[in-house]
Amino acid sequence: MKVAIFCDYLHSFGGTEYYNATLAMELKKRGIDVRVFICEKTQNSYWIDRLADCGIKTYEPARNRIDRDDRSVDYEFVDSFIDEFVSWSPDVIHASPAANLLKAFLAHKKAPKVPIVATEHTTPCADSAFWYPDDFKKLLSNVSCFVATCRTSAKGIKDFHGYSGPVKIVPHFIRPPVYKKATRIPYSVGCIARMSPEKGIGVLLVAWKMVVAAIPAAKLYLYGDGRVKSYFERLAFSLGLQNSVVFAGTYDPRDGAGAIAGRHDIFVQPSLFESIPTSLIELGMLGKPIVATNVGGIRELVRRDTGILVQSGSTDKLARAIVKLLSSKELQKAFAANIQKSVGNRYDLDKAVNTIIGVYRSVI
Repeated sequence: MKVAIFCDYLHSFGGTEYYNATLAMELKKRGIDVRVFICEKTQNSYWIDRLADCGIKTYEPARNRIDRDDRSVDYEFVDSFIDEFVSWSPDVIHASPAANLLKAFLAHKKAPKVPIVATEHTTPCADSAFWYPDDFKKLLSNVSCFVATCRTSAKGIKDFHGYSGPVKIVPHFIRPPVYKKATRIPYSVGCIARMSPEKGIGVLLVAWKMVVAAIPAAKLYLYGDGRVKSYFERLAFSLGLQNSVVFAGTYDPRDGAGAIAGRHDIFVQPSLFESIPTSLIELGMLGKPIVATNVGGIRELVRRDTGILVQSGSTDKLARAIVKLLSSKELQKAFAANIQKSVGNRYDLDKAVNTIIGVYRSVI
């Protein structure tokens, strides 16, 4: 079997990149001829290097995109690899997500007819509608099967997008994280999120001002990077939070959340819309108490007995939940035990990858 993975970018450490790189490496381990096509020129070579270590060929544009709205780079990129693509003749394209690269590919006059599987990485809804191009319905008609990582995303694919084809729910590709030795930081809260608006970091920072008013010793550690990191740094400074908020950067994705889990009492996920974040699943496996927003598939992981769910965008409710959990060791212990038991064996990497391969066979 030959599988072409289409991804729009592969230079940060978010869940989508983790998913695509892990998928490619696991397919390769099973003897599948897999190649990865990346729409944005890579700024960080981390994942490219990991794929190269596994003998996986990657393709990316020759130049960087200067204007985010200028999609001419996409069409130039497809034109640069289309002859080799046709000669290679893959059995299936896995678009993860179905977005800019797939759109440019389908528009090329030499594009061969290949079955397409697409993974949806968020929950299609009114809040996330701006992520999809105006002609997204046209893309949908070319997709043979959608993969959703949770029930809520699967429902959004059918109800919001109006997709009438098959939708297969396949849990995230998760390598069980292991605790790394770390010194606990008292009254500290961790947040693992890409630095982009939809992750709700701005809401969290405003809420944090209320948290430190109630617990002066509290510290917030933000793990992640992204295009609006400098804005969040300025926001934290303008709120007078420079002594209680730490922009802690990134950590090696191979270590997972286990690299930092031992440092903090609780973790928070303030997203405005989501499917189920990879980091939350890892934290659940590690038995960490969680405060999260009630969006997307998060409610399938964090329930009343496993954490605290709050309304997205509400700074006061988020602040009260953080203060409540941070102030109660008993509640932290109860949530930790319950979420670890709840997650249990729900995320089996081998089973998930084998299910994906079964999807490929069905569309071929």
